[in-house]
Amino acid sequence: MNKILSTVTLFLLMVPVFATTINIPGDYATIQDGIEAASDGDTVLVYPGSYYGPIDFLSKNLVLGSLYLLEENESHIYETVLLNDDFQLSNFVSISSAQYSELNGFTFQEIVLNSGGDEPQALININVSSPSIINNRFNNSYLFSGGESAFIYCENSSSLIMNNEFTNCSVGNGYVLGGYILSKNSSLTIKNNRIENGYVGFAEPSGYIVSVNSEDIIESNIIINTSMGYCWVCAVISILDESNCTIRNNLIFQAYGDGYGAVVASESQYISSNNTFVYNGMGYANLSSDGIVSNDIIFGSSNTVYIDETSTIQVSYSDIQGGWEGTGNIDTDPLLVAPDSGDFHLQENSPCIDAGDPNSSYDPDGTIADMGAYYYHQESSVPTEIIIDYQSDWNLVGLPLEVEDPYYLTIFPDATENTFYSFDETYVLDSTLVQGAGYWLRFDTTGTTTITGNPIDEL
Repeated sequence: MNKILSTVTLFLLMVPVFATTINIPGDYATIQDGIEAASDGDTVLVYPGSYYGPIDFLSKNLVLGSLYLLEENESHIYETVLLNDDFQLSNFVSISSAQYSELNGFTFQEIVLNSGGDEPQALININVSSPSIINNRFNNSYLFSGGESAFIYCENSSSLIMNNEFTNCSVGNGYVLGGYILSKNSSLTIKNNRIENGYVGFAEPSGYIVSVNSEDIIESNIIINTSMGYCWVCAVISILDESNCTIRNNLIFQAYGDGYGAVVASESQYISSNNTFVYNGMGYANLSSDGIVSNDIIFGSSNTVYIDETSTIQVSYSDIQGGWEGTGNIDTDPLLVAPDSGDFHLQENSPCIDAGDPNSSYDPDGTIADMGAYYYHQESSVPTEIIIDYQSDWNLVGLPLEVEDPYYLTIFPDATENTFYSFDETYVLDSTLVQGAGYWLRFDTTGTTTITGNPIDEL
């Protein structure tokens, strides 16, 4: 949530201080009427209800959002629904030449676009813009046209695509470029999105996240139970036409059908790390491309890595079923908790724990990186020493570590006996320190003491 607020805060810092809020339907009946009345820096705030497109930002730098903007209550996302009654639209939402715009907190419900023309078709078309598309839901929507198509289509843009969910959606076209999130000549951050039960077909090349001559960061996305049909150069993540992308901390599970499974690169480059690819048709496929992979788990695939004669791939510190040459690679069951039930964390005895590249960033628990998208949190067993200074006379003291013996004279051996007091409405003579509590203790001289124990995770 803090990231969402930071995005809004950055936007507010870059627009005039006299920005106003336009309420829909309080001030205007439709979203488009509100946008037409808005100026750069304004917020068009949409209350729960159903609203029809199309929607055009009219090249304005503004925030268009549901009440989720104010209250961060996810129910506002599901209660603020965008619908369509014109199947012949090329674009449902248009954002062009708008550098600091934002679309936040809507459900796109059962939107079908079938223009039949050759022009690009998208639920959200972004051109020469830098918007944030965050916290939206796309349900049971369908695109079919003769031209390039995507639910979020970005061209010549730098955008944040984050915290969106796509469920039961389909993309198909006349065997041209297509996908869910499509980046052309752009620089996108595609992060924390979820795609489930999707279909991409009759599109070539295609995928769920597609980069074309782009430099994208593809991070911490969950993509499960997706299929592809009637395509050749297609995969969940497709890196195409001199793209240079970073792929990290993604989960791809049960991608099946035609194409190359999890990742395909064609005439491109990528650096990939800490991903979990499980039970897909393939892990990585390089077609005239170069890739660097580390700290990955690729398991349950019929063909984990494929490279053609003009490609290279460097794989290290990864769990690759069937094996792959490289430093630190292993070939063994990663022992995930319960992948069939959606838990892809590592079991406590997983061979992937602390098996990642020792020179990569440590896990949040301070240990060597694990393989895969989800690290195993280890309780610290390495003793920590803390030196405590105290003054002559009374001192306020506490217990900063977990220790074997919390008796006050064990912790502070030079303290004056029978001067250790806790407070419970009045001062009480005490003898044992408890974490999170403060005590008064007297010393005859100034000095130091060293406390040895384990760090405290929570109180």
